[in-house]
Amino acid sequence: MMANKNQIRCAAVLLLLALLLSACQKGPEQTAVSEHVHVLETHGKTYYVMDEPYDGEYSVQLVSFCPELPQWRADDTVYVAVEEEGLVPEDFARQTVMSAAEYADYCSAWGMEPAYTDPNLAYAVIAGGENYLAAVGVELADVQTEDSLVKVYLRDRFHNPNPQSSGFVVTVPVDPAMQAAELVPVCNAEEAKNLQKYGTPYDPNETAAPEKPVIYLYPETETEVRVLLDYDGELTCTYPAYRDGWSVTAQPDGTLTDKDGMVYSYLYWEGQGAADYDFSTGFCVRGEDTAAFLEQALAQLGLSRREANEFIVYWLTRMEANPWNLISFQTSAYTDHAPLEITPAPDTVIRVFMAWKPLPSCVQIEAQTLQTPERSGFTVVEWGGAEIKDE
Repeated sequence: MMANKNQIRCAAVLLLLALLLSACQKGPEQTAVSEHVHVLETHGKTYYVMDEPYDGEYSVQLVSFCPELPQWRADDTVYVAVEEEGLVPEDFARQTVMSAAEYADYCSAWGMEPAYTDPNLAYAVIAGGENYLAAVGVELADVQTEDSLVKVYLRDRFHNPNPQSSGFVVTVPVDPAMQAAELVPVCNAEEAKNLQKYGTPYDPNETAAPEKPVIYLYPETETEVRVLLDYDGELTCTYPAYRDGWSVTAQPDGTLTDKDGMVYSYLYWEGQGAADYDFSTGFCVRGEDTAAFLEQALAQLGLSRREANEFIVYWLTRMEANPWNLISFQTSAYTDHAPLEITPAPDTVIRVFMAWKPLPSCVQIEAQTLQTPERSGFTVVEWGGAEIKDE
């Protein structure tokens, strides 16, 4: 009888230990918003994660703010080449509910056909865009109502292989009693997993991200220019197509024209290589301070305001959400792996390449000395970067 009691006590203890172990292994708290979205609480922050795409009624329209220039479309993504700054007017962006008449007027103002025309419905409209976006893609995760508020759970994807401008308009038919709309950003499952483990949407254990440089040409007069790139890795993307080099007619303002009459703002290339980047000096910058830091550093390195703007727009979305970023601007560690041969020879060459790592906390590093070059004569400017992820 005593043995049976001891066995019962032992089993109870083992059960309690199993329950405690299970509770410890549960990880961050997750609360379902709906079958499409759940809340993730991790690292002291709240995120919304998309489980399934929204299966209700809605429309996504993609807008070019310079329709006379070349553009092409794939699935829910539109690419459009532009050069001018300030092409996305401030009053384009919306998070609101409109009547059918207001929605028709809004579409007309931006050169779109209304996706819906039923006068008995209202329309929740979420619209956004930024200058120099080459492409915009959106994924709608869910639409929820709370009293008179419509919450639109949305994941947007911005890409930028050229200095371009485009925007998106998401329209959801709603009850006329709805009075306001709110955009709720969401991440996907892979990003959520990384947020739980590392506190950032990116996995620092993946291999280094491909380099993404662009090359500007500023001759003193209209000049036929040939550019050869001797990259010791694999070119994964070029625009215009590299083939055996780039041959363009360059204007003093940087406008480039190829033999077919296509106009470009710069030469773009992307590659995957095995360069060993130098982090002996650099800067450890809070994610939230990245934009201000880059504005100052890029000006000091010789980039114009336009060039710096395009650089920052390209990288900022991947850097500002990180707790910290370790940044080092490369010299020979980069240029030795990607030498340029330019004919005619330029008078000034500025090559800015940023190697960086997302970090969970600050590290000590010797401050890098940045030199400001003088821009004179035929000037060539290149900027690029690589996110380094330790294996």
